[in-house]
Amino acid sequence: MKTNLTFASLLLITISLLTACKKESESGSTSQIHVPKFQDCYNSHPHDSATVANKLVGTWEWQEQGCMNSYSAASPSKVVKATFHSTGLFAVTENSNVITLGNWKIKMFGNNFFGVDSTAFEFDINQPSGYLYGIIFICDNQLLLCGSYADGCNTLFKKE
Repeated sequence: MKTNLTFASLLLITISLLTACKKESESGSTSQIHVPKFQDCYNSHPHDSATVANKLVGTWEWQEQGCMNSYSAASPSKVVKATFHSTGLFAVTENSNVITLGNWKIKMFGNNFFGVDSTAFEFDINQPSGYLYGIIFICDNQLLLCGSYADGCNTLFKKE
């Protein structure tokens, strides 16, 4: 009797988990943020700090942000843009209003997460912005700032 009860309990738990997973996958996430894909793309091309900085110059429009703690710096109704000038100035705007203005450069990612000879970079900015935090991955015309390694946000931009 005890064996039948244990088997029935395990069967119910398994069915519950399978149907819960199925429902979740059927809902289908429309997120474009797939960190391993961006890492692979970024790592498939040789680059140094000058190459990465040159690729960043221009205007980037915010696409989405996924955060470990469900916090997001912007709502989908806002048009957010980050502009990086070759002179070292940057601006972040929300609906054409400047919310952050300052100086930018990039630096090697600092906690040795990727090893000593890392080619991973992050922003070194004098004015903090919730949009510009994380490891820089540039792939084609997209910029992913990956902050999820520290339970932060992953922020995706598309170059204009």
